[in-house]
Amino acid sequence: MRASAATLRNRRLDGGLGKGYARAVTAVFSGHPGSSERTGLRQGVEVISSTLLQMLLYFNAYYSVVYAVLIALIIRWKVVVGKASGVGIIFFALWGMVESFRLYLGFVGNLKEKVPHFAGFFFLSVLQLIFVLFLLAVQYPILPVDRICGVLLFIFLAVELAS
Repeated sequence: MRASAATLRNRRLDGGLGKGYARAVTAVFSGHPGSSERTGLRQGVEVISSTLLQMLLYFNAYYSVVYAVLIALIIRWKVVVGKASGVGIIFFALWGMVESFRLYLGFVGNLKEKVPHFAGFFFLSVLQLIFVLFLLAVQYPILPVDRICGVLLFIFLAVELAS
């Protein structure tokens, strides 16, 4: 009689290496003393963090770096050409300072379910919307790259606030 693939796999795991692996997994991931202090999570408590928001924050962190580099190069070009406005440079610098704190508060507030961090993330996101709208619509001159990068960042912010 021929044994099924699942039966063969179970036989392999039951012998030697499988038992050691099962013991190691049980020791690492079980509820032994100290596990909740190490991870910051409690057993038996339902976690209600948002996966969508976490994914948006993750991708927004990478896009923010790309956005900062592109806009810094554009502002540098505008300074060389002589068309840069001082207010635009100030708003970009404020955006850069606030963005890292906003993303940190969003990560911590969502993953560890800390309401004060999440509230800070929400209010800084509203502030960032103001900065992005200025960089998108009010500054002069506005290049097509400014608009494209600003619209993408605005979409990120709007979806993060809506989720």
